[in-house]
Amino acid sequence: MKQKLLKIVNPILFLVILTQIVSGLGMSRFHIGWMHEVHEINAPLVTLFVTTHIILNFQWFVALFKRKQ
Repeated sequence: MKQKLLKIVNPILFLVILTQIVSGLGMSRFHIGWMHEVHEINAPLVTLFVTTHIILNFQWFVALFKRKQ
């Protein structure tokens, strides 16, 4: 079940992060006004999908940090 969810979450996460980067560049470098709205609307989506990604991969994170100790 977790793998099926990750196959959905990961591509969406990629797209929302890419959107965040492009809208941030659009605001700061190219001064495109409407990119500010896209950036603000997209920010909670980034937070949601990053949090979901971490929750779904939590056991991997735990195993990763336990090995380094």
